[in-house]
Amino acid sequence: MATAPGYDADPMVSVLAEQIEQFGTWDPELSVDWVSQNLEDITKRRIKQDVYDTKFPSGCYVEPDSTNYTLVHVLITGPVGTPYEGGFFYFLVRFPPNYPAQPPRVKIMTGNNTVRFNPNLYKDGKVCLSLLGTWNRSSWTPAHCLFTILESIQGVMNKEPYHNEPDLSRLGKVEGHSERYSDFVCYETLRTAVCGMIETPHPKLPASLRSKIQELFMQKFEFYKSKISEKKHLDRQMMMVDTYGNQKGTFNFKGVKKRLLAIHEQISNASTEDQTQ
Repeated sequence: MATAPGYDADPMVSVLAEQIEQFGTWDPELSVDWVSQNLEDITKRRIKQDVYDTKFPSGCYVEPDSTNYTLVHVLITGPVGTPYEGGFFYFLVRFPPNYPAQPPRVKIMTGNNTVRFNPNLYKDGKVCLSLLGTWNRSSWTPAHCLFTILESIQGVMNKEPYHNEPDLSRLGKVEGHSERYSDFVCYETLRTAVCGMIETPHPKLPASLRSKIQELFMQKFEFYKSKISEKKHLDRQMMMVDTYGNQKGTFNFKGVKKRLLAIHEQISNASTEDQTQ
């Protein structure tokens, strides 16, 4: 099969191309259905406009892939005043060969299939938004762009992500669940989207974004400490891990604090060594 400009067939893809072509996929890493399609001229122009000629929402950092024109790496920092504040959320974006007629495919890479950070941000990486055609009927139009996608993702990372759950209209809201779910999100943000992103960064995360994460970590360090002081009373309590009230595992903010202090010392020492060289 001939590979179109800007596309690479991933040898790790285990899903048959015929199945993907028939049923579709949301995953930018499983885009073999796009491999044989040539990039249209309007697609090349729009990708350039979206990626290189656009100012992005505050808290969003965009890095084009060094080898694939249709791939973009995005770092979104958790919005201030939400349980995501201070977190580093890495997304992989892949533009289709007929963009902007069709939306990109987007995947959250932070957590590496271990944490569901939001009713709209699945453990397997799926970003569930009507704008992307991954929730209900697609609301995508060619007037949308990478900027509006990032704004929409920031929009679901709000103060009370519990209320993003669509099943609440059927099951009803439970008193106290919103706060308990936000505590879980805050904990996993600190544990996974801060400590985990620095200690074991995703192998696909570009070096420029790794450096940005370390820079922002130092800026937010006092916030991290204050947040742990605020939440330390939760240690050893069971976590409500989803919007249905299911509980699993216990909080360990004390352990997270130790990791944060170690990371701070490591970055500080590295900075001192650079200055003395």
